[in-house]
Amino acid sequence: MDATLNAGLCARVCLVCVALLLTTVSEGEAYLFGVTYSPYRTFGACPSDAEIREDVGMLLQHARRIRIYSLECDNVNRILMEEANKGTLSLMLGVWLDNRGTDQKEIDTLFALLRQYPSADIYGICVGNEAIFRGTLSAGEIAGRITEVRNTVHSQSYEMNMPWLRMIPIYTMEAFVHDEVVAVSDRVGINIHPFYHSNLSSSQDSETMSDMAVKRAFNTLDIMRAVSHGKEVVIGEIGWPTAATSQDMPASVDIAKKFMDKFTAQAGSHGAQYFWFELFDSSWKYQLVGQDWNKPDLHFGMYYPDRHTKKW
Repeated sequence: MDATLNAGLCARVCLVCVALLLTTVSEGEAYLFGVTYSPYRTFGACPSDAEIREDVGMLLQHARRIRIYSLECDNVNRILMEEANKGTLSLMLGVWLDNRGTDQKEIDTLFALLRQYPSADIYGICVGNEAIFRGTLSAGEIAGRITEVRNTVHSQSYEMNMPWLRMIPIYTMEAFVHDEVVAVSDRVGINIHPFYHSNLSSSQDSETMSDMAVKRAFNTLDIMRAVSHGKEVVIGEIGWPTAATSQDMPASVDIAKKFMDKFTAQAGSHGAQYFWFELFDSSWKYQLVGQDWNKPDLHFGMYYPDRHTKKW
């Protein structure tokens, strides 16, 4: 091993040690394994640098691992990657695939970021989010994209003499397991939302509803593990909406809080790696859900859209 490679490995090991130390020290306060982050405050507009830094400060009060869905906003990418490069946080980088011309731009942006910040703490690379479930891409197409991303990341790793890039898990996030995708994935990513399970019994009693939801969540995780061919399963989204009048399932602050408290308390004993959905309400999705404020998709946040008012 040459001196440059040895020095690079040492630097990477030191960064990982610092990250582990930060996790150990702050995990009790943060208590969430990870949290999802959609930076938008207004539909179609990227936030300002100041808004992103405000968000990051709030995110780090609850978790060190942060999942993003897209690389659309250059300033979001820059600020988060800078923090990951310092070991302040660990990123699940998301490449948004929608079967449009922007797909390749997202992938090319990923490669550029890894080249610019090769020592950043990357929890994983998520190539698409529920693209198969939405009917946007087929399982074969997603498998092809995962393979494309892995091949290029590994090529960059050899070219830049940075072998740790080859250790970054590359996979996708779906609602169900697809064998064709599992075969080319380093992990299996699953979004688990008991709220949307039509065969889950409902109850207006928050204790009963949260108990049933937690049981369903872990049962679903066990089922997904059983069909993942021994590969590690990570929950990319899990949460409960605090408001919705257009669903049969009850939604309230009380149920959401109890669901979170009970799930997170049991996650360790189940060996669950998860990203809580989500820290902030997604009022920016209003245009995407038929301009209906009653849609549950808008109300999964622990905080209201103003970023300052906590729901509990």
